[in-house]
Amino acid sequence: MLKSQNQFYSTFFKSLDVWMQLLGIQLDPFPSAFLSKRGAICLYSFSFLMFFINVSSNFYFTAMSFTSPSTYTHQPSRASTSEIWSKVIDFGSYNLMAIGTHAALLAIQRRPEWKSLWHNLKQLAAEHHDRLFFAKCRRAITIVLVCLTAEILTVVIRAVNVMVDDKKRRLMLKLTDMISTLTEIYAISGLAVFATIGWITYIKFVQLHDQLNLALDSIKHQNNPSSQTTTRRTWTDLRRWRRTYVTLNETVSHLGECFGPFVLIWITYIFINVIAISFYIVDGVRNTDPVLGSVSLSVFLLVRHLAHLLLLATISVTLQKESLNISKPLRKMRFDEPLLQRQVDTMIMEVMQFPTIMTAMDLFQVDLTLIPTLIGTSLTYLIILWQFQTGERGHKPQCE
Repeated sequence: MLKSQNQFYSTFFKSLDVWMQLLGIQLDPFPSAFLSKRGAICLYSFSFLMFFINVSSNFYFTAMSFTSPSTYTHQPSRASTSEIWSKVIDFGSYNLMAIGTHAALLAIQRRPEWKSLWHNLKQLAAEHHDRLFFAKCRRAITIVLVCLTAEILTVVIRAVNVMVDDKKRRLMLKLTDMISTLTEIYAISGLAVFATIGWITYIKFVQLHDQLNLALDSIKHQNNPSSQTTTRRTWTDLRRWRRTYVTLNETVSHLGECFGPFVLIWITYIFINVIAISFYIVDGVRNTDPVLGSVSLSVFLLVRHLAHLLLLATISVTLQKESLNISKPLRKMRFDEPLLQRQVDTMIMEVMQFPTIMTAMDLFQVDLTLIPTLIGTSLTYLIILWQFQTGERGHKPQCE
């Protein structure tokens, strides 16, 4: 089992763990056990330093942006209410995302559910040393790392563009703007960890479903399915299936409990920022004003937000669907042994009554219904901001 657990770490989380350590985030729930006292102090000091840089750079840039005339289309005293509110929404949501997700990732290691989640993942990997399972997980983590690298490059390009694009601003303001842009990497990296754990759990659900289908086919083709040998083997298999399902269910539950604040902050940021970006797009098309940003860049960011929301919702929906699929082959199993059939029926009842459901801190269920909710909310606030701006422009000639 120890060999399988070591292979679990080296196959799934070594690359992500090293990267997160560079950001000051520890995935290992027991880092201090392998460190000296001085090493543990250095570890926590580095984590605090990175969080302090995150908070200070975002707060400083936000404060300077609202006092600098160059950040408005017009002078601050003549800026429209809709423009000011869009800036408040934009900067407020970004600070929530950058600082909130960083704090949520730092808090995950302290949660007891994280230790249980880590233990369950190792147990699932060591349960059956299946090469196909490890191969699928290797492919999944490779895809996640490629997507993470692409996202990080996108953020880095935007940060570099901040330094070379606007030459009118002071160097300190441009530097804090660049650092503030780079802090988005924490949210993206946390999303990669969340997606990796969700994908590994999904692969194990599919593997359990395949095992049940194979067992069902084997029972159908047996000459004497009620023999003592078959019954004894089925009892053993049933205990193993139930143990695997309970472990998977606990894994999804712990995943939701650990990443609940992280997911809530991400979804809140997406909802709020989509409103601001939608207004930028409409206002940019209307005025062709370069100060508000390129329309094409805004469209790219809008599509990116929708992709992130779709990823969060898809992980939750897919895990719930695969959990319920476990009951399908179980329903087709029929045994003459009453006690054995009763155990199968009990497992079916457990699967149907306690499906894997992921929520954002028990406030709402994370599923695909968030997408139409996002569209409706964005359109509502976009119309309100548009009416504000149209009303202000209509009264400007009279005021002058």
